[in-house]
Order: sequence, then C-alpha cells, then structure tokens
Amino acid sequence: MSKIGYGHPPAHTRFQKGQSGNPGGRPKQRSNTVGIDLANMLGKTITVRKGGKSVAMSAQEIGLRRLLQRAIKDHHLPSALALLERMERYKIIANLTPQYGGVVRVPQEIPLGVGVLLYRRYGYPPWSKYHIAQTRADYDRMTDEQRSQAIRG
Repeated sequence: MSKIGYGHPPAHTRFQKGQSGNPGGRPKQRSNTVGIDLANMLGKTITVRKGGKSVAMSAQEIGLRRLLQRAIKDHHLPSALALLERMERYKIIANLTPQYGGVVRVPQEIPLGVGVLLYRRYGYPPWSKYHIAQTRADYDRMTDEQRSQAIRG
C-alpha cells in the first residue's frame, strides 16, 4: 500500500503512464504579420507632387519629411523630440547632451527644482535612488528663498 499525503497523491488521481498533464499542449504562437505588413507598407513607393512635379517616394520617406516639416516649420515639440530620438537611434548624431550646455531630461515624478539640484550636485542622469531621495529631502527642508538661490546657482 502506497503512502498518501503531501507529495504522494492517491494512485487513482495520478497521471497515467503516457498521459500528458497538458493534453492541449502549448498554444501556437501568432506570427508577426502586422510587423511584416507595416514594413511592406513603409517600403512601397508612392507618387506625390513636389514643387509642381511628380516624384516617387517611399511611405517611410514621406513620413520622415512630414515629421521634419512639423518640427522645423510648425515648431511642434513632440515632432522635434521624435526626430531627435530617431537621429540618435540611427547614429546620425552621437549624443543629445553635449559636454557644455544642452538638455537634461528629468523623470516626470521628480519636481523640476529637485532635478536642477540633482544636476548641479551629480551631473547628468541617471542618478541613484539614494541621490534622488537625499536631494529631495534637502530640497523639502529649504525655504523658498534658499530654493531659488540653489536653483539659480
């Protein structure tokens, strides 16, 4: 007689020899048809009017030209950021934050004043959780006058 208890279920409830515990098997993975379709659509040539002449361009080129136009001509900040991110991704520009001057991205959950102090104390991000917590505590203890003086430098 076999032992019944933890790790030893009754014999009649155990899997039978040759019987799978997962008879349906792993679900089939869906193919990446959307990605393939999108790549095909972006590569298709479309005829557009440019300066009174018909010019053939890929859909991807048309999209990039529109993004560039919105960033420069329309002063659309999200388009400019998207364009800069693509330029960095494809190594058109090496680094968005130059050694002297430039833009520092502060995470949304960090108040701007704390971000400025973090930059002044520790340089460019990423900052450690300890540095963020310490600087936030220091910032909270400051008076309004001390905060404005610390931010102005």
